[in-house]
Amino acid sequence: MPLRGPLSVLLVGALLVGGAASADPLALARTRFEDGTAAFQAGHCVEAAKDFEDAYALSRRPELLWNISVAYRKQYELDGDAAHLRKARLLLGNLVELAPSADLGAEARRALWEVEEALHLPSRGPAPPLPDRGRSALDLTPPPAATPPERVPPSRRWWFWTAIAGVVVIGGATGLAIGLAPRDGAVQPSAGGSYAPVFP
Repeated sequence: MPLRGPLSVLLVGALLVGGAASADPLALARTRFEDGTAAFQAGHCVEAAKDFEDAYALSRRPELLWNISVAYRKQYELDGDAAHLRKARLLLGNLVELAPSADLGAEARRALWEVEEALHLPSRGPAPPLPDRGRSALDLTPPPAATPPERVPPSRRWWFWTAIAGVVVIGGATGLAIGLAPRDGAVQPSAGGSYAPVFP
C-alpha cells in the first residue's frame, strides 16, 4: 500500500535527513558484501577483500572471514605476493576459533593447512580432512529425514525393574503386617504389665 499525504513526506524527509548515519548496519554490511562479490568476480581481489572487511566490521559475522581470506588467497595466485597469503593465514586462524559450524571450522582448518604449506611453514602433520557432507553443495533436495530412535521395551529399562521391586517390597511388608497382626482372642499385654484377654 503506497503512503500518501503528510506521512509520506515525513518519511521521505526523515530518510533524507537521517541518511547513512541512521541506516541499518546489516543492510550496509549486505551492500558492502555485494560490492565485494562484484569486485571479486571482476578480478579485483584486494578491493573485494576490503569490501568484505567493511561488511565484517559492520556485521561481525564470522562467515565473512572466509570471504576475506579467499580474496587474499586469490590475489596471491594472481601476483605471488606472500603478504596476501599471510593475511589469509591470520584470517583463517581467527575463523577456526570463531566458526559458527563444525563444517566451516573444518574447511577453515583445511584451508589454513594449505596456506601454511604454501608459505613453507613447518607442517603440523597431514592435512585435516574436509567434512563429509555426502552430497554436493549445489544439491537443493532436502536432507533425508532423521531415523527415529530405536524403541526399547519397558522391561529393558531401569525404572521398570525399580517399580517392580518397589511393589514387591511394599506387598511383602503389607503381608507381614497383616500376618503378624493380633487376632481376636489373643492375649495382649496391658498397661500394668499383666496379661488380660481381649474380648470382641
